[in-house]
Order: sequence, then structure tokens, then C-alpha cells
Amino acid sequence: MFGTNESTRTVLTGTAAAFALWVLLVFFHYFLPGVYGWLASEDKLGENLTALFYAICGVLVLWSMGLRLKRGETTFAHEIFPFLVGLFCIFVGGEEISWGQRLFHIATPETIAQNNVQGELTLHNMAWFDRHAGKLNQHTILNLIALSFGVLVPVGYALIGWARRLADFFNFPVMGLSCVGWFFFGLLHGQTVAKIDPHWAHTENKELVLSIGFLCFGIGYFRRTRAGRKLVG
Repeated sequence: MFGTNESTRTVLTGTAAAFALWVLLVFFHYFLPGVYGWLASEDKLGENLTALFYAICGVLVLWSMGLRLKRGETTFAHEIFPFLVGLFCIFVGGEEISWGQRLFHIATPETIAQNNVQGELTLHNMAWFDRHAGKLNQHTILNLIALSFGVLVPVGYALIGWARRLADFFNFPVMGLSCVGWFFFGLLHGQTVAKIDPHWAHTENKELVLSIGFLCFGIGYFRRTRAGRKLVG
């Protein structure tokens, strides 16, 4: 399918699942707003699943890298991009639940609390990342990462020869097209429903959809490593 080793059925199934979840979120927002808000609330199902999915993806990517190193198939220098992707996912998962701060009742040091818009042990809530006052907007950064890593890179890899050769040369971890739908519909949610009918829960529920995309990528990446297959598609 489009130059990857995924079947058309696999791609369509993944895309349909992402679309179905997006439709469900839209339904919740307009007809069951209490459920929609509950999903996005701190320490509730949506946030905890988002953190878990990111963490699992990060662990699976790093585990895959370790397996290839152990088998002598690669070197650490050649694995720099998978290493960074794995660390990124673990970092985002930790940030999502404030690194367990509320779970373990850890107090925020005063110096951090003064510069954190939520008074938490998180980097993404520091004042300079605040979407209203900060110089760097955390949501814009996440959107750009999701758009590039989750949509443009896999589609470019599938359709453009020089993009495929470049990604292969640098051993960049490219996800299969079956994962793209999660990023596409997650971003679409943030650019349609969230713009038309603003609600505080939109961002968190969008992040849940994106995290499922990362989870699917991590699982596929690990399975291909275990089987010794090409790590794309």
C-alpha cells in the first residue's frame, strides 16, 4: 500500500477506527458534555490513558532499540532518532500526570511553583510555555510534532522517493499509514470543533487521540523489531 508493507485493509481499518473515535468525541461534546468534560479532567480516564499510551510507546521504542543493539544489527549512533522519539514519548507521558506528583502527594518547590501556571512539577506548564503569556506555545509545539511525525513524514515516506531514502539513511522511525488517521483526526478536532465551539476539554481529548496514534506506532515498531522485519509500514 503506497510503498509500505501494510495492506490496504490494515490502513483502512486504522483510519476507520480513528474516525469512529473522533465522531464519538464530537457526539459526547454536543450531547453528553458531562462525559466529554470528565474524560478531560485531571486524574480521570482520558488523562491517565493519554499518559499510559505515551509511556508504553516510549518504552517499546527504546526496547526495540535495545534488541537491535543486543543482536548487533546497529550502533547507538545509528539509533539516535529512535532514542529521541522514545525519550520524547516517556517525557510527554510523565508530564501528562505531573510525574505522579498528585498520586504520591509531592509538594512543588516554591521556585518552580512561582513560574508554573498550574503550580506543578511540569515543564510544559512553565510560564514561558503558557499559551496566553508564554513565548513558546506548548499546544502549537505538540500540533507541529503531530503534524510532521504523524502525518507528513509517513505520507511523504510512502509517496516520495527522496523522502524515503533520506529517512532510511538517518534511520528515522517512520510510522505506518495505518497510524496516520489518529493524528489527522486528532488535529482535525482541534481545528474544527475546538474552533467552532470552544470548550476547555478540547485540548485534552485531542491529546488522547494523538496518544493512541503513538501507541499504535510503538506496538508496530516493536513487533517488527521482534520479527526482524523492516521498521516502516
